[in-house]
Amino acid sequence: MIAIAKLFDSLVLVTGIAAIGLLQEPRWQQLEHSNIDTKNLAQEIQKEQNNLSFWKSFSSFGYGNLLADWFFLRFIQYYGDDAARDKTGYELNPQFLELIIKYDPKFVPAYLIFSSAISIDAAMPDKSIELLGQGLKHISPRQPDANYVWLYRATDQILFTNDVEGAKYSYNMAADWADIALNHRLAKANRKTAQYISTHPYSKKNRIAAWQLILTHNRFPKTRQVALNKIRELGGTIKIQPNGAIVIASPKDN
Repeated sequence: MIAIAKLFDSLVLVTGIAAIGLLQEPRWQQLEHSNIDTKNLAQEIQKEQNNLSFWKSFSSFGYGNLLADWFFLRFIQYYGDDAARDKTGYELNPQFLELIIKYDPKFVPAYLIFSSAISIDAAMPDKSIELLGQGLKHISPRQPDANYVWLYRATDQILFTNDVEGAKYSYNMAADWADIALNHRLAKANRKTAQYISTHPYSKKNRIAAWQLILTHNRFPKTRQVALNKIRELGGTIKIQPNGAIVIASPKDN
């Protein structure tokens, strides 16, 4: 009976994946080669949103790694459709990583890709920091490149949120893990960075430059507005030139 039950669970999982894949086979590529209709894109995004929400409550039935790989591939397809993302933005990026963490939290390469995809492309550095923190609870320092997850998290903390204490902790953890990986040069550099930011907090000018990177990297209006608002909060002034170009000036007093 146990064997039959496991077989049934496997069939349910495989059938579910196949059915959902057929019912909502990604149309990003189709849309990319056609005249992009914003209304149709919105409907496609809603379908993808519903799909991701469904899987958040779905058991892996022992196929967590397979599911994590599947969602990673779906993310690559979603992320890589520049034409569609210019219209809808990258707001689903964090949800793909949430599912990868649910099904395979030790998937180190995913964290390294999603870090900038969430903090820069989706303009959600706080969410990137949060999700990398969740993943780090499951990762071993002996996994290849695991120390870089701490390093990427530290970069978001100091670059976008000015969380000096949090960044110091992350840089030191990155150093400890780099030592375990026998990358002593990187470990030394990370410790030096942790010491440096203790006495040289990241300036507003540099943080404005970080948000300016997001501004120039995105064409989605909502994401650009987030960046503009953050620049203004940091004291930056924004001027729109007659040709539409944006000129940003940092405050003199940092």
